Amino acid sequence: MLRAAFAAIVSERLRKGEVKFIEHMPEAPKTKELLKSLAAILSSRHALLIPASGNNMVFRASANVPDMKTIGPTSLNVYDLLRYRAIVIDKDAAATMAEHYAVQKGKKAVKEENNEAMKTERNPSTKLGVKKTAKPSVKKAKKTA
Repeated sequence: MLRAAFAAIVSERLRKGEVKFIEHMPEAPKTKELLKSLAAILSSRHALLIPASGNNMVFRASANVPDMKTIGPTSLNVYDLLRYRAIVIDKDAAATMAEHYAVQKGKKAVKEENNEAMKTERNPSTKLGVKKTAKPSVKKAKKTA
């Protein structure tokens, strides 16, 4: 139900034009560079930034801006999505969010997909090109007294 709430909030904000996508957020830990790159997109500094998972420099650069919050793509919450006027999402973070917050289908459909996946899954050792060989049999010598 929470995932459906995220989807509803983001889709509504997207419909209103409050969600902006950016190709790549700057990776330098400078507030001035971050604000310069976001000036063309944002009308005010009151925004929620969602950078790609590996881009930790945006967290440092936005820490000096009082009305701006940066949050990871897998750490979203409803409060932040509703609180900020604008949401700026990195394209790579959008893919991570889509995977992490995907609304699941009914239990029966998920079970059927899992069963199909199990049927088609191969032995992991064959994927690596390793062939299984028979173990040599070792006979233990009997102790004689």
